[in-house]
Amino acid sequence: MVLAAAYSHELPRYGLEVGLTNYAAAYCTGLLLARRVLKLRDLNQEYEGNVEATGEDFSVEPADGRRPFRALLDVGLIRTTTGNRVFGALKGALDGGLDIPHSDKRFAGFKKDEKQLDAEVHHKYIYGGHVADYMRTLAEESEKYQSHFREYIKKGIKADDVETLYKKVHAAIRADPSVAKSTKESPKEHKRLLGRPGPICFHITCATTCTACLKHSQSSTPAARWLGHLKKRAVCCFATRRRSSRGSVSFLFF
Repeated sequence: MVLAAAYSHELPRYGLEVGLTNYAAAYCTGLLLARRVLKLRDLNQEYEGNVEATGEDFSVEPADGRRPFRALLDVGLIRTTTGNRVFGALKGALDGGLDIPHSDKRFAGFKKDEKQLDAEVHHKYIYGGHVADYMRTLAEESEKYQSHFREYIKKGIKADDVETLYKKVHAAIRADPSVAKSTKESPKEHKRLLGRPGPICFHITCATTCTACLKHSQSSTPAARWLGHLKKRAVCCFATRRRSSRGSVSFLFF
């Protein structure tokens, strides 16, 4: 059962219309998920989390009443490299108030040699500072800047505006993390397939030719391909396999 879900394509509702795939957007998505879950469980007032992200590691402390909502991070097949966006989402969920067992070794800004997290670097990534730095770098090359940041230019977003933009997005998420109701109307008529295509059938027959299989392959009616010779084909291929010294092999893909 899925208790709650959050997607980066929801972020334009909170004021972030560009850059929905970077570390900062992943943080916003994790924050949105955390606040949404806590609101569903009526824990949003008791556990506000880390309201102002400083880049430092944060873990929610149990209150006097109900315990914090605990969750486990499952990264699936994602490579757990330092600074991966999945850890941006993790940081957002932690700051949002969820209790998630974790280590800070994979957050952006962790220095392996010093074995500690650089909070300033992490703060920069949370608020899109790395994007702003790249905007300033490409500003000298007009063509590349126009190509890479054309959506930012359309929205009138400059490098100095990025951090302020993300702060507004964080505040908007905390103000209303609920799921927006879909305005899409249900279809008046349901589309139905007139005929279901049959299975793809490959036959390697070494000794004899199967008449039913030939009819099946020559049939042009979807219903006939699907039902007409399905049973005959199975019986005939079995008989061919018994009669032939080398037999027949069938591969069916539904």
